[in-house]
Formats: sequence, C-alpha cells, structure tokens
Amino acid sequence: TRPEQAVARDGLLAYLSSVSQSCSNTIFFLRQPENGKMELKKYSSTVMFLRRFVERCGYELVARNPMGMGSEMESLMNWLTSERTPLAQQQPEFLMLRDMGCLFKFLATMETRQVELLRRRVAPHPGQFWRLTFDEGGASRGGAFGNRIMNRQWQNRGLHWEVHSVSGQDMSNASVQVLMFGNREIAFGEGPVVQSPANPGRLLGSPGAPVSEDDVLHCGRLPAFGDTLSRSESELLVSYLTVDYLRIPLVLDFFANGDRATYLFDTDLQALLRAVLFEPGPWIPESERMGDVPAVPVRLTEEQKRRAAQEQVLRGFRDDSPDPIYAYLGTSTGLLLNELYFAPEATLGPFLKLIAAIEDLMGASVYSADATFICFMVLLAVDMETYVAHAIEDITLSGVSELEALGGVSGGRGQAAKNRANLPILLKYRKRLAAYLGTSRKLLLRWCREAEREADMPTAVTVRAYIALLYNNVNSSSDNPMSENALAEMLGSVCYVRNWHGFGLGQLRSQILSERSGGGGGLGNQDP
Repeated sequence: TRPEQAVARDGLLAYLSSVSQSCSNTIFFLRQPENGKMELKKYSSTVMFLRRFVERCGYELVARNPMGMGSEMESLMNWLTSERTPLAQQQPEFLMLRDMGCLFKFLATMETRQVELLRRRVAPHPGQFWRLTFDEGGASRGGAFGNRIMNRQWQNRGLHWEVHSVSGQDMSNASVQVLMFGNREIAFGEGPVVQSPANPGRLLGSPGAPVSEDDVLHCGRLPAFGDTLSRSESELLVSYLTVDYLRIPLVLDFFANGDRATYLFDTDLQALLRAVLFEPGPWIPESERMGDVPAVPVRLTEEQKRRAAQEQVLRGFRDDSPDPIYAYLGTSTGLLLNELYFAPEATLGPFLKLIAAIEDLMGASVYSADATFICFMVLLAVDMETYVAHAIEDITLSGVSELEALGGVSGGRGQAAKNRANLPILLKYRKRLAAYLGTSRKLLLRWCREAEREADMPTAVTVRAYIALLYNNVNSSSDNPMSENALAEMLGSVCYVRNWHGFGLGQLRSQILSERSGGGGGLGNQDP
C-alpha cells in the first residue's frame, strides 16, 4: 500500500522487459517433471552457458584423469552442483546466481507441505526422533540436540544440489535434486503463491481461468460472503471485478451507495476492497501505452477471440500486434495512481462517501462490534491519503517542459505532467481526507482513555498504533505542517507502542525486559 513500491515495480518490470527483449536465451529455466527432480538437457541454454563460463574461466571441462567423470554431461553436472570445484571456490557468484534463480521460482510458486504432498500423491511421513533408553528424559534431550545441530548445519549450508541420474541414449539428460533448509526437497508449485481476493476466477472457483462478464452471468453459484450479498448484488460486484481498468470507481460506487458500506463488516469484503484499490493491475511501460481505445469491447471473451481469428483467416489477414488488453488498459505505476492522475473525482468522491459511514458510530465503545469496522475505515483513509499525497507531489515536481523534452514519454513524472489540471481537485480532496482523519483522532483518543481505565494495555497499544498512523503523511512540505503538539502526540504514541507491545511473544514488552533484567513488581509485571 505504498505508492513508492508501485513506482519501484514499474522500474523493475521495465528492466526485466528490456532484458527479455534484448536476450534471446534464458538460463536456469528449471523444469520439474512429475518425478519431482529438476531436468536439465545437454544442449539447453543453461548447460551451454555453464560450458562457456567454465571455458572462459580457464578450467578443464573434463578431467584428464582416466578415473574421473564418465561422460561429458556428468562432468558438466559436477561443475553445476558441486561446491568443491575451482569454479565454486573462485567464482562463488555463479553458485549464488544458481541458488537465487531456484529460490525465486520456488518462493513465487510455493505451496504448503500438505498441498504439495497431495498434488504429488505422496503420503506424509513426519520425522520423529526417538530411541529406547533407560535414562529418564534422555531421548527428548538427544532429539532436541540433534534438531539444533541439523538446523545450524542447514542455516550455514544453504541449498544442496545433487545429481540424481544421467540418462538418455547419448547421456544428455540429467535429473538434479535440490534440498533446502530443513532437508526439504524443493518442489515447484503450480501458479502464483498468493491469489488475489479480488480475482473473479477465484471467487467463482476457477482461479487460473480468465473470467468475463458472460461467465459471471451464467454462473450457477455466486459468492454471498456469509449471506451478506444478495444474488443480484454478488453478480454486480463480481462483474465489476472482470474489468481491471474500471473496477476502482465501479467498486467504490457499489459500496458507497445503497447503505452497502455496512457490508464491509465482513472481513472477506474488506480484503476484496483493499485488493481492488491497492493492487497495481496489468503493467505496461509508459512508452508502449496506446492512445484512446479504438473499439469496444477491447477485452474479448474466448468465443469472441475465436470468431475474430476465423475472420482474420477468411480475410487473409494476420494480426501480430500486442494484446490490446495491456496496450490500451495497462498502466505503468498501478491502477490507483492512474485514476488519481487522470480522473481523481471519480475515485475520491465515492471513497469519501464510503468512509463517512463511521460518522454515525462516533459514540461507539472500543469494546463494541463497531470498533474493528471503524479501524478498517481509518486505515483505508490513511492509505488513500498516502497515494493522494504522492500524486500531488508527483504532479507538482513534474513540469510540462520535461514532457515536451522527452516527447511525451517520461514514466510516472511525464504521466503526471499531462494532468496538472487535476492538481486543484487532488488538493481539495487531500484537505477533506485530513479533516476526516482529524475527526477520527478524537475518537481514537477517547478509546485510548477508555482502555487505560480498564487497565487493558493490549487494546490501548492497538489504539495508540492507529493514532501514530494518522500522522503518516504529515511532513514539513505539506499544506498543514505538523505542530509541536501533533509531533509530541505522534512520538508519544510510537514510544507507547514500543514500550508496551509484546511483539507476538505473548507478553507485554515491559514484562519481557523486566524478566531479562531479573526485576520484579511494577505495572509491567501485572496482568492487564
């Protein structure tokens, strides 16, 4: 939920895109068939790169010792997997690159151990450390000591590559096994690790398939989010999710009207709304974005694509242009910043109407069911203010001269320069968001006093954390710079959280520090 990350993502994807266009081969393209072992072929780009790299470094590819490696492929796999070769000792960066390529693919597709075993049809066999002994407690001590030694060895060792077999008529296929931390064999999953809460395919039960509005209309079972939505409302909401470029104003307008703001008491709908707002969506470099949409619809269903392909064949015409979905509807720095640059009123208008739903709940207690809903709305407003502040700064710092000098192509800055007319609108909504957060601050301060009266430190710490977040976007260059009282309140809230938060250890931090120092007594050792 940081706009700086969206800008960094644009630069990273632009670099990767340029590399893929300028390089014809891909190294460390690790394929993993059904047997779970990674498959490498002798004439693949990875093995050819390894061969040339070894030759460039001046090492003998195959040992001259007649008792050495049997085949050239076995020798190559030894250079790739062994940590005792001169290549591993003198050029460790090659092994680091190998491990990073493997780990990136694993982390990008990682599954839980149970899902992985179920997909591979392997029964789980959890390791158990046990032995027969007459020494009371000896087995547990030995097992714990053995675990500690093994974990320390794997922490220092990293990934372990091992050649499982070399096969084929000309010995050109190698199977490689990779073991990671905890002696677990690396197995790539299928598809991305995280499925977006706003993915319409996931909501309809088919996360990997593209979903169109026709699919939603003909779906027999739509998500009701705990009977929160009616059939027609669910159909409307999921239909909005199928159009990435328009989903932000459409979904905000859906929740802002018809008393649907209270639907956000449901945590699944909260996750869906945050995903709609802050997920960047389809990416395309600013230099490759097309102009106005020439025809509707740009996004075609599978049936429409098939008919269009048939028509091209009949006319003897072949279209090799890029996918119009990305050429016309993709963004460089994310959908939300794109909306704020080009049409801020369509997004911020319904957004302010939506978060204003907590005005009738200002008298609620911190222990009421409304508290989590209010905290969700406050955090949503803080994150939106972050994006609005970034858009204002981007437009302010970017000049029309920069856009003209670069011919209208200058990444995020050039994109912002084209829309300086929207700067007054953004400034207006920035003030309204600041006023909203000022009203929320009074409620949070009352909650903090209420929790302290009950000696409920965990609740007070949570409320103080939200108070500190209210000042997330206030700085010396803003229109409303931070006063001394506001600075004292923010630093006081930060210190309050640092002093009393338990950091997931089941205790307050003051209790942990007191135990470490051997002290006793005081408020920190009392049960709140």
